[in-house]
Amino acid sequence: MAFRTRRGLGAACFARVEVNQPADVYVGKLEICPESVAGMRLQEEPRTRATYPVEWCTRAHDTCEKLAGVGVRKKRLFGLKDIKIYAVGLYVDPRDVQAKVRPVYSRSQEGQLDQQTFNDVMDRDVKKTVRLVMHYGKLTSQKLVHALRERCEKPLAAAGKLGDLEVFESWFENMHLKKGLAVAFSADQGMLVTRVEGRVIGQIDSPELCRALFDVYLGSDPVSPDAKENFGKGMEGLLEKH
Repeated sequence: MAFRTRRGLGAACFARVEVNQPADVYVGKLEICPESVAGMRLQEEPRTRATYPVEWCTRAHDTCEKLAGVGVRKKRLFGLKDIKIYAVGLYVDPRDVQAKVRPVYSRSQEGQLDQQTFNDVMDRDVKKTVRLVMHYGKLTSQKLVHALRERCEKPLAAAGKLGDLEVFESWFENMHLKKGLAVAFSADQGMLVTRVEGRVIGQIDSPELCRALFDVYLGSDPVSPDAKENFGKGMEGLLEKH
């Protein structure tokens, strides 16, 4: 895993979005978004050049989540070329992974994490975050929400929780998803918290919505198979630590 540092960014990283909540993501004791800290270790997603802090820290928790891996969500346009829509990174709490997943963890015959391990990460209350960094300039919040609805609607309808999906969608009304904008979904004990550029824009207590949303990236039919493969490699390292 290759890292680099970024310097001299200042605290202007919140200026791209106007929301009322205070910044909630911090590094050390600084309650600001990770990208604004000089010298912060970052991992770059090479195809989009999006950068990811190697740790995801919030005021709500006393430990930071670790970056498991990054990848790209792509979509084929008119059957001719792949468009890079956004970069995607997964963070997990290493203590939760060790305590809740490692005792039941197994690999597939190919030597990779099997689907059951990903299911355990989703189902065993492991604190986790999926962070998207927008890349395709023509992506709108309506298109992003529609794409997520297509994946989440069926399981939430079966659980009688479509109202939770509507609440989630309302957080993105009239939002401009410009290139470089970071959107993060964090799940902890059934609570879903959504942040844009480190600021909380909405939260809802809905284990069903958490499960459906993370299944988009960790399920058996992920929107970015290469990202999921990279997530698995990173989680393997956490699972094998003693």
